[in-house]
Amino acid sequence: MSLPDTRYQTPMSTTDPKEQVRRTKNLAAGFALSHVIRSEPYIDDCIRLLKRQVSSFAASGEPIHLDEWFNYMAFDVIGEVVFSQRFGFLEAGKDLGGSIANSRLLVPYVTMAGFFKRFHRLTVGNPLLTDWNLMPTQHILDTTLRALDARKKNPDVREDILSLWLRQHERYPEKLSEKELHGCVNMTVGAASDTVSASLQSFFYYLIRHPECLAIAKKEVSDAKLTDDVVSYADASRFPFLQACLKEGWRMFPPVPFGLARVVPATGVTIGGRYFKSGVSLWRQLRRKSQRLTLGQTKLSVNPRVIHYSRELFGEDAYVYNPHRWLGPGARDIEKYFVAGRNIAQLEIYKAAATLLRDFDFEQVDPSQEWKYEASFAALPYGWPCQVKATQG
Repeated sequence: MSLPDTRYQTPMSTTDPKEQVRRTKNLAAGFALSHVIRSEPYIDDCIRLLKRQVSSFAASGEPIHLDEWFNYMAFDVIGEVVFSQRFGFLEAGKDLGGSIANSRLLVPYVTMAGFFKRFHRLTVGNPLLTDWNLMPTQHILDTTLRALDARKKNPDVREDILSLWLRQHERYPEKLSEKELHGCVNMTVGAASDTVSASLQSFFYYLIRHPECLAIAKKEVSDAKLTDDVVSYADASRFPFLQACLKEGWRMFPPVPFGLARVVPATGVTIGGRYFKSGVSLWRQLRRKSQRLTLGQTKLSVNPRVIHYSRELFGEDAYVYNPHRWLGPGARDIEKYFVAGRNIAQLEIYKAAATLLRDFDFEQVDPSQEWKYEASFAALPYGWPCQVKATQG
């Protein structure tokens, strides 16, 4: 489905394989790690701001709600990487203009709208309602379009993702229209926050509740004797146990616990030895001949949590938090079932996880309290406040 309405098509809103590939190619250069890594100094600035805010909680003794601060960081990082400008959430320490709260209103809708496209076209996806500013998606679009307009007025700021997309639009407007460009910017901003926040939360949540793993991970980072105030991506990528803890956190708590459906082609498809046909077949008699009619579409998906907790894939301890599974001789076999993070998210998650783990000690205010979460299209953890102290030595 497309947001804010059906005019703003993106690779994520496209079910036709050829069209999806075409749209993805238009954006690929901006998402390449070789390009994203150029923004690392500006991602460092965001992590420094986060560290400053975490330090203030350590000094005051006030509990910190990591879900909020990881969301703020994710939005500001995507602003730097796409627009060369932070949105300002970290500095303000709050949800500016209700942008995050507004995007949360859409999560339950997004969960089902992709399966009911006609309903989407008549409601939230209706261009008339968007133009009249009657839908919550308009606020999200306004937030990104303000940043987009500001970036267009400053074209020489630096080579960010938007500069590549604008160049592609100017050269090949028939391949990347202005509406598609706006939709892709909106998609990138909207997809960034909750998944990054959930990933970092699961990393720290499970480590805090497994002190033996926390000690190993913290020692691994501390023993590196890094002097930079923010751990570089290159250094963070060299910590095998930290990487294992991130992967195990993703496995235990997938940020998107919702089956991403695929449309069965007209010829049908065989998966795991089972044949699935396309749509519902009806037969009618026409001039003494039988004619087959196919109505609707067949959509297939598997819930990621079902895969992540499969004993067939992960062994008898599939329900147990065990980062060591990613380090053993069979790690490569299970690695192929693991969906790696996109480059922007992976870059900031690795860096933030290593930096905060090295510089701070986190404990739950109530160690017996399990976190809460709302799960629809995305999983949104909350309700596990922590005490934080600066790491000594």
